[in-house]
Amino acid sequence: LMALGLHLPDRIVSSEFLNFEGVKFSKSQGIGIWLPQALAKFDPDAIRFYLVHNGPETKDATFRWHDFEQRVNADLIGNLGNFWNRTFAMTHRYFGAIPDAAVVSEESIALRKQIEEAFREVGACIERTELRQALLTILGLSRQANGYLERREPWRRIATDQPHVGETLLVCCEVADALRRLAAPFLPGAVGRLNAYLGNEDVSWEQCSLVAGTPIAAPAILFPKIDPA
Repeated sequence: LMALGLHLPDRIVSSEFLNFEGVKFSKSQGIGIWLPQALAKFDPDAIRFYLVHNGPETKDATFRWHDFEQRVNADLIGNLGNFWNRTFAMTHRYFGAIPDAAVVSEESIALRKQIEEAFREVGACIERTELRQALLTILGLSRQANGYLERREPWRRIATDQPHVGETLLVCCEVADALRRLAAPFLPGAVGRLNAYLGNEDVSWEQCSLVAGTPIAAPAILFPKIDPA
């Protein structure tokens, strides 16, 4: 590169070794995962998710089928996918569109600040090629939003306090939109399906305001659950 007069790399990106069920991958011995067979059984995003979540960035890691099933079902589906589905399902059921909120509570303001922080942190992690930490930060935001949803119980309050439910689901839709943008580098298939569902292809790296009254249809399941068998 120096002889050609080209700019030398500023940082070398590398990782440690990924093993399979505790032993080294070996094509000659038939030890490992063949992608055509894996893709015939599993969503590509599930494989991407686990390889980043369990990536050997700083130390050796091992691909285990049992751990793959647990991490995908618990973290990808039970946390992130579940938040997207619950948010859009309740928004569709109670309002049919993005609701508006005349008053926003301190709890909602705090969660909105977490959105802003997530864009900064995830972006910085990607710049440093710390992809696992970036993904964990995304899951952390989703986990916080799930907790917010549980505490505010819109399914219980809809009959008595519609403004409370409108505020809750507006903020949840804002988080859901932010998660769609944050997850785009990691889950392109799922985010593509979300884009088609929402009629919004914009995944620019920024927190965006949602337009009240934008229709929200009933959502479909984003990720098929992995059967332990």
